[in-house]
Amino acid sequence: MPPCAHSQRCWARPASKCDNGFEGDSTLSRPDTLPGFRGVLLDRDGVLNDKPKGFVYTWEEFLFLPGVLEALRRLHEAGIPVAVITNQSFIGRGWISRDEVELIHQKMCDAVAEHGGRIEGVFLCPHAPEDGCRCRKPAILSFVRALTCLGLEASDCCYVGDRPTDVLAAHAAGMEGYLVRSGAAFDEAAVRNPPYCAEGLVGDLAEFVDCLLGAE
Repeated sequence: MPPCAHSQRCWARPASKCDNGFEGDSTLSRPDTLPGFRGVLLDRDGVLNDKPKGFVYTWEEFLFLPGVLEALRRLHEAGIPVAVITNQSFIGRGWISRDEVELIHQKMCDAVAEHGGRIEGVFLCPHAPEDGCRCRKPAILSFVRALTCLGLEASDCCYVGDRPTDVLAAHAAGMEGYLVRSGAAFDEAAVRNPPYCAEGLVGDLAEFVDCLLGAE
């Protein structure tokens, strides 16, 4: 997987209020249809793989969630490129090397390809929260890099995550943010209120792709 060029361009979208129909609702809902996104950006843990209590240290600990490989195949066959944006702070804490995490990601991409899908790039932040970097979500440098890799504008894409800060990052990058319940970090109460208002909520990545492409 060749590295993609990096860009320093930034996007911004104010998130002063909920304008997605969820304000005041007792629950969030599954969107009936989704805009015609040209690219999809994904969180890793809780979206692609089972959310560990700590971190994924080896490929053997990386377990794809049900339906993920099929969902990625469908996106690829539909001509919708996919990139992954993930925070992996245990690198910055010195608990694992970046090379070890990159090896997990290479095997992840290989497994996706073996099932007919494709991941164009994995953009990880290796820093600890206290490092104050520009690539750790909800900062948006990793989004800038991913969009440059895909050759798309923020308005062409959406981000799918499992925690309120994923929505905050998506909106800061200028795109819609969707949440899945498959991640252990999901907090439905939090995402009903600004600035964490998601554009939609689904059970998992497979259901998101059903909404985007139509159920097979």
